[in-house]
Amino acid sequence: MGTTYDIGFGTHDMNDSEMLQLYNKLKTTHGVYESSYQVVMKYSCAAKGSDLSGAYRKSVGSHSPEETVNLPMTIQFLDDSAYLNIIKALGLSAEEYTGQNAKIIAVAKMKGRGNQEKIDQLPDVFASPSMNFTIAPETNGQPKTEYSQNVGITFVNAVPPDIPPMTETSEQRPYTFSVIAPYSIKEKLAPSDTSSDIMVKGMTFQSKNPS
Repeated sequence: MGTTYDIGFGTHDMNDSEMLQLYNKLKTTHGVYESSYQVVMKYSCAAKGSDLSGAYRKSVGSHSPEETVNLPMTIQFLDDSAYLNIIKALGLSAEEYTGQNAKIIAVAKMKGRGNQEKIDQLPDVFASPSMNFTIAPETNGQPKTEYSQNVGITFVNAVPPDIPPMTETSEQRPYTFSVIAPYSIKEKLAPSDTSSDIMVKGMTFQSKNPS
């Protein structure tokens, strides 16, 4: 299995402050030339049937235009410098996509038949390249609607950064819906009292001599 990192550390139980303390210690280890940390959380996105692409409706089933469809998704809260590198690589405005009220980016694609297709060859899940949605963190697979928020999401042709190693296997769906957001807005989108479902949190490192 190919990954974008040489060394990965994943956990469920460590609190963020403990993780960041460990990260700050490990990132200066001799031989490490690049590092990043992230928290991956489960969310639900409320979309209308009219928001969905023809490819989605053909694969999953039709919905009436006004019907609300709750789509499971993940948010990858990446450390801000890694997030900014992605924004710059995509040619997006740092002003528009950083800060507490910024738009966020997502990869929402129907899955291909194999691993041969490039990301921009896969059909989109949504009908428009940029939309507003109501999202809510999930607990035990159910959306916590009291923490619902409206966000602007721009869909991009990019492969999300690999997540740290995890034991939980992701559910098999005919699509990928992964939001990429800066860690600095995590508290806004997932207040610390939400007890939301965390898929994994951790850190990744690149080194010419991983051992």
